Order: sequence, then structure tokens, then C-alpha cells
Amino acid sequence: MMYPLFSAPVYFMEEDNDVYNFSQEELDFIKNSEFGPSRTNSLSKSNQVLESPELFGLKEFVQRQVDFYMNLLIRTEDNDYKFEISSSWITKSKTSESHGYHKHLTSVVSGIVPVTPGNITVFSRENTSTGPFPFFPFDYRNSELPFSENVNFYQKNPGSILLFPSNVFHSVQPHELDEDRYSISFNVFPRGNFYHHPEQTVV
Repeated sequence: MMYPLFSAPVYFMEEDNDVYNFSQEELDFIKNSEFGPSRTNSLSKSNQVLESPELFGLKEFVQRQVDFYMNLLIRTEDNDYKFEISSSWITKSKTSESHGYHKHLTSVVSGIVPVTPGNITVFSRENTSTGPFPFFPFDYRNSELPFSENVNFYQKNPGSILLFPSNVFHSVQPHELDEDRYSISFNVFPRGNFYHHPEQTVV
């Protein structure tokens, strides 16, 4: 019997009634932001876009979702710490542009909120150190096993949210629509006192 041990907790919220509804002012701010080139697409020059007054409502939405996600996973009620958005940026992709496999090394949780349709995030066990054989590119006999499959999350609804541990490798599929694709990405880091010796564990 094969057991898929130590899965990664991914939170995906895309219900029509729960997604964030962007105002025209927010859309204008996002699309008129300054961008610089990345390896395969473009990123906003600011890495603190959710601190902008124009996106105050979106920041509150993201923080509520982060709190809900973390409360599902971690016993937080008896601890003196919280999880805060530490960085945030806009990604812009033209037709056929994508974003290769990567992970975020300076945060605990990461997330994506699509501003326009068409965002497909892929998680692959073959590219992550949490896979069963991280240093060898083995071809699995059965690609449908839980620890070997690729998992795609299609965020068809703007304003939906995808949250996942930052150390999980992920990528974004090539953009297939004619209009540019925009999304907000962010990192989350804990702040506060940990364990029984807060003077040694304050973050």
C-alpha cells in the first residue's frame, strides 16, 4: 500500500459570491503601474503594492483570507503572533508569456489573486524538494499517484485567491488570451513572540 505522506496545504477560493470585486479605479491603478522586465514576463517596480492607498480594500480582503487559511492549519488563539503580508507585487503577462518553476525563500505563505482571467498555476512534485526523490529526475511508473502528479489550479474568476506554503515549487502557464494578464502576488511572514522564551524568538 502506498501512502501519500506530508501533503502541502493549498487553499483555493473562487466562489462567485466570495471573490474580490475590483473597482474601475483599482483596475486603472494596477494597469497603469510601472513595470520592469522579469525573466519571462513583467513585474511591478514596487514590491509593496498592497500598501498603496488605492488597493486598501484588496489588502484587507487578502489579510482576511490569510487569517482564515492559517486558522485552519495552526493553533493561533493561544499565541502572541500573527501572519502579515510582507511583500506584494503585480505580474503582467502578454500572450504566450509564462513564469517558470520557482519558490519563495523569504516567506512562510505565498498567494495569487488574478486581476484578469486566465491565470493557471501549476504545482509539480517533480520540481520540489518535498518529493520522494528530490535529487533525481525519475520517471514515475504511475503519473497519477498523489505524490507524482502535477496539479493545476485555473483561476478563471478575477478576485479569487490561491494560498500555499512558500517552499512549494510552482509555475504559471503561458497566457493564451489576446489581452494582457494581470495578477497580484504576495508573501506572508509571521510577526510576534514564539514559544516560551519570547526574548529569543521575537520576529
